[in-house]
Amino acid sequence: MSGSIISASVTGPILLSSNQNPLTITSSGEVTSTGAGADGIDAPSGTVWSVANAGMVSSSAATGIYLKGSATVTNDGRVSGVTGIVLSAGGAISNDAGGSISASGSVGGGWLVGAGVAVAGGAANVTNSGAISGGAYGVSMGEGGTVTNTGSITGGEDGVVGGGAAASVVNSGRIIATVDDGVGLFAGGTVSNAAGGLIQGGGTAGAGVFITGGLGTVTNSGSITTTNTRFGVLFSGGGTLSNEANAVISGGVAAVLINNAAGTISNAGTLNATGAAAVDLEFGGRVDNLAGGVISGYQHGVFVSSRGSGTVTNAGVISSTQYGAVSVAAGSVTNFAGGSIVGGSGGVFVGGGGSIENAGSIHATGSSGAAMYLGNGGTATNDIGGIVTGGGFGVFAHGASATVTNHGSISGAHGIDLTAGGSVTNAAGGSVTGQPEGVVLQGASGTIDNSGVINAVAAGGAGAELDAGGTVTNEAGATISGTAYGVFINGGTVANAGTIAGASYAVKFTGSNTVNRLIVEPGAAFIGAVGGANSGNNTMELASGSAGNLSISGGSGTVTPTGGSAWSFFHNFNAIAVDAGANWTFGSADTVSTLTNNGTIDVNGSLNASSLDPSSRGLFSLTSGAKLEVGSTLGSPKMMFTANNDLVIDNAALFGSNIGSTSYTGPNLQDFAAGDMIDLKNFSFGGATSNFDPSTSLLQLANGSSQTATLDFTGLGSGSFHLASDGGAGTLITHA
Repeated sequence: MSGSIISASVTGPILLSSNQNPLTITSSGEVTSTGAGADGIDAPSGTVWSVANAGMVSSSAATGIYLKGSATVTNDGRVSGVTGIVLSAGGAISNDAGGSISASGSVGGGWLVGAGVAVAGGAANVTNSGAISGGAYGVSMGEGGTVTNTGSITGGEDGVVGGGAAASVVNSGRIIATVDDGVGLFAGGTVSNAAGGLIQGGGTAGAGVFITGGLGTVTNSGSITTTNTRFGVLFSGGGTLSNEANAVISGGVAAVLINNAAGTISNAGTLNATGAAAVDLEFGGRVDNLAGGVISGYQHGVFVSSRGSGTVTNAGVISSTQYGAVSVAAGSVTNFAGGSIVGGSGGVFVGGGGSIENAGSIHATGSSGAAMYLGNGGTATNDIGGIVTGGGFGVFAHGASATVTNHGSISGAHGIDLTAGGSVTNAAGGSVTGQPEGVVLQGASGTIDNSGVINAVAAGGAGAELDAGGTVTNEAGATISGTAYGVFINGGTVANAGTIAGASYAVKFTGSNTVNRLIVEPGAAFIGAVGGANSGNNTMELASGSAGNLSISGGSGTVTPTGGSAWSFFHNFNAIAVDAGANWTFGSADTVSTLTNNGTIDVNGSLNASSLDPSSRGLFSLTSGAKLEVGSTLGSPKMMFTANNDLVIDNAALFGSNIGSTSYTGPNLQDFAAGDMIDLKNFSFGGATSNFDPSTSLLQLANGSSQTATLDFTGLGSGSFHLASDGGAGTLITHA
């Protein structure tokens, strides 16, 4: 029977021959070699070797066991040398519980020097339940392979190092390096660290795990760390990392850095960095922080550089002390319900026109920090239940137009600030609070659509401010309020169906030569003055619907709502338009420069319209004792008399078209009866005559000054027209 057994003390080196294969060293066997360059056991190539050691093999100046052919070594004894065990043609080594393999060699002699176990020339399969240590490496794999460790592996340069081909490390024990990487794989590969497992790097630049030369994959359920200020896990060729619940990866510069290619990270445990970023994706990729996951860094929690697009989702906690907790140069960030993102100068930064969506909480603790920061425009969405707070800004965007939609709560010194224009939609139930501005749009025109609450609570602030103009729509039930202005807008349109309030102005239009429109819906409330721009073209539009109460008093363009506690002073509106389907009541002594009526105006008091737009097709209903005075009136509105009403026509020659003929078109006068009067102010009574044609319902008038006038009546009762002087330069018409 071939093979050899050593059960006593032997002075080496032992040079094996094929007939000594397999070699067994019993627990009482001992091989000691002290000569220079002399291995404890040495075997040539050409044979597949098998060595089982339960005793002790040592070499003071060379390798404990050096097998040049492919080999299998099983050890539950002790092997030591400058290098512990070398397999130069690949093979398998199993170091059982209680087994010890050690190397005294130092760093710098190559991968076969100073390694507890070194395998070259073929793939390695190393299983360790005992202790493997080396001054240079714990385990060195020159052509890739697999290391499975449930014991202890310690190295100077690296705990486990692999090169030449992709390698795999499975650890539930301890792998530690005192000079460099806990695990260093130089041709790509896989590291799996189980619960209770520790992988630790050291020195001045070592990582817990370093994978280069190909894609890397790391799955961690234990602890991966480094004793220096560098990296927990470093991929230099892209890769994937999964950090499971209760697992920890920590580093100085970064807990995880993925360079030169995109990376993917899933975290349910803890990723922590005391220096720059807990997670650093230098070429883009994806980070999913799951429920229970914690990512924390000094400068950033997650950082994605401008060399790639990034996607970050969070259902756990991401935090930073100094800068933004999440910084993505281009891409998207989604914070789910229950997720928390807290940063110093920023909560979430996304550039490149990317997007931020939040259903959890995002905070920026710095006095000038932005919770949501869009670096080059983009989209920010705060969902129902989402909370966004910033010391400086709730949402801040610059560089390009941005879109913000809010269903939750946004607050900051500036609730929302878009410096290049854009749009803000605040949905029902949403709130935006600022000190001093709730929402401010600058740099370009923008739109604000509010169905919730927008307010400013610091002195001198505006609920909504559009410095470059645009459109504000305040829906029914919604509120916009400010300590100085409800809405401040440099040219544009404000539509209100809810409440707009400001201590100085509810709404203030500004800007020279701007076209401004105020749309008032029935039920709207303005608390504070409403002012058109001093040099602008300002129109107040009264929208369709009923139960609208409006009073124009105190001079041209001054409007005061009636009915209810809301009060306001409207000024600088040179035109008023009543929409089709609208029904508004004008009360008190009312004056309008230009009036367009395509709805129904109930005159309850007096209304003076200097010019009635020719497009007007609506109805003027004069309540008892009301007075309507019109100037230029070329359209065809209806004017209904109820009881004891006065119609004053400033210029009969401009009251309709084709005056004096049967083809006359103009206002239709309805239910003119006893007690009602029409005053043609500048139509001389001298020589005045009238002729009514029942077939056309037209009253034709003429006078000695060659003036003519035509009036169109509907619903006349029996009786006749009577002319009289109005006591001035005009003619008074009655019917009895």
